[in-house]
Amino acid sequence: MKRFALLFLFLFWSSILFGTDVFYSVRPAGAGDGNDLKVACNITITAGGVAEFSEIQTGDIGVGCYVSSDNTSGYISEMTDSTHAKIITAVGAAHANVSVEALGAIYHPYASLSAAEAGSDDANHLTDDDIATGEYNLYWYFYGATVDGTKLTVADTWLTSANYHITVYVPRGVDEKESINNWRHQGVWSDNYAHMSASLSGTSLIAIPADYICIDGIQINCENATQKGISVTGDYSTIKNNIIKNTIYFGSGSGISISYTSNHTIYNNIIYHGNTGINIPGGFTSGNQILNCTISDMSVSGVTAAADQYGGGIAVKNCAVFDTADDWAGTLSCDYCASDDADATTYTNGIDWDNGATDWAAAMPDYATGDFSIDATSSLYHQGTDVDLDYDIVGTPWHATTPSIGAFEYVASGSQSVVPVIAQQMRRRH
Repeated sequence: MKRFALLFLFLFWSSILFGTDVFYSVRPAGAGDGNDLKVACNITITAGGVAEFSEIQTGDIGVGCYVSSDNTSGYISEMTDSTHAKIITAVGAAHANVSVEALGAIYHPYASLSAAEAGSDDANHLTDDDIATGEYNLYWYFYGATVDGTKLTVADTWLTSANYHITVYVPRGVDEKESINNWRHQGVWSDNYAHMSASLSGTSLIAIPADYICIDGIQINCENATQKGISVTGDYSTIKNNIIKNTIYFGSGSGISISYTSNHTIYNNIIYHGNTGINIPGGFTSGNQILNCTISDMSVSGVTAAADQYGGGIAVKNCAVFDTADDWAGTLSCDYCASDDADATTYTNGIDWDNGATDWAAAMPDYATGDFSIDATSSLYHQGTDVDLDYDIVGTPWHATTPSIGAFEYVASGSQSVVPVIAQQMRRRH
């Protein structure tokens, strides 16, 4: 009885402190009720929205998918295994019990991230874009190898807060209780994993005017010289675990652009081949952190920042920036970073790569193929400082006190690099 009471209190306070999680999925390869992915079987739903499928599900399904039967209408919040899932309503409540009956359909509700952004507040979903008052955490799960070629703008009509936010997220597979298939990149660009790509002159693939938005695990390819990967004009964004590149070397675009806003955390990103890796052009900004990013092959600069008007600082730590015209430009506070243009020695515990490509190849043996992972002999290995991050870009635990520099921690051959389920569930919370 005492154990039950403690569990009840934990669930009660979790809902008060963290709000209600709501999941809708995106699959550019096919969405809507005309794209049923189920294996025909019966469905049963018991207490807590726990669903059992009488046949193994092999379709490309997982968190955020819509599930229907005569008495079922809800969304997967956990893909426990190929025959079990948890089902919630459109507003995050556990689905009611359902006796054994034929499974109607399982499909992804949206064919693009922009469609999810436009439709998640309609009468069939949240019904409102004020998730702070509704106390919702909204997640858009992004599936499939088919490119999403439309621009996503997370409009500032979405009312968010520190506790109630929006996350764009790429699922990692059934081992993480998220999806039948893993659509998260493996740290190296591949069209076989979830990605966005388009030619958008003078704009960005992901634009974030809203506050408290998280972008986690997407591959973004800019096909225009003046294009940005992610542009942020709201406050308090988190941009992590992404790969961003540009197919055109010269131009005025950037991987990530932060304009006149504050308190952003950018970490575990790989940005390469373009104009500027991370650009913070506006001086009226403060409290921004750039941590454990790898930036390479930029025609102008790796990280550029204007003078900080508010005194909160633009802190850059544990980043590797190389093969750029100017690794660091502007007003930055850099600690434990690596550079190849003699900037690093002007910062705290910086590493200078004096021998250009020879040093890069020694630090990242396969960098020429777009693989920026390191080995145990790398000059970046365990040379960073603790910045309170748990995992690197592919889910490998960072060393507790001296993590490596760049987006990768070293993984010994045969070691497990997948994030444990419980840790992964906690990491979703922004």
